Amino acid sequence: MDDEPLAEWAKRRDERIGRLRAVPLVSGDGPKASRLNPDCPRAIQRWNGYTWEPHSTAASLAEAQRLLHPRDERPSAAPAPEPQPLRAGRGRHRKPRPGERTEVVGASRGSADTFDHAYSRMERDTVNTTQLEGVDRSRRLRALHELQDLVCDGALDTDVLLDKRNYRC
Repeated sequence: MDDEPLAEWAKRRDERIGRLRAVPLVSGDGPKASRLNPDCPRAIQRWNGYTWEPHSTAASLAEAQRLLHPRDERPSAAPAPEPQPLRAGRGRHRKPRPGERTEVVGASRGSADTFDHAYSRMERDTVNTTQLEGVDRSRRLRALHELQDLVCDGALDTDVLLDKRNYRC
């Protein structure tokens, strides 16, 4: 088993110290999810490394969220990233032009014709349907071969199966 070094575990544990959480102050064993009682008061708890200890209180969910996630009013020092222009070419996420052939990555040679047609239309439903039809066809063929083996071995009498008198209607 790959255990992490003790120093990394201690560092990860110490990073959580000082973390705050809000716990709804509701009576009984009722639901304690924050979205269910947004107007009930909250106890703000702080993790000390071993247990959650009381830190403060909040009158509602909105106030608790302001305490847990304070907004940073200072502007960021880094400039905003400039949007990148589109690169040359059509890209694989763009619809191909009429008559344009697309390549299917990772398709086996036997199924390339099936997938080439499906991907050229770029319709996800068509691809899924084509795959399901291929799986169904292979299952039916496998079952047919198993049935033929049973008949050849004499383990299955087809005359009994085909006699309608054996079935209740």
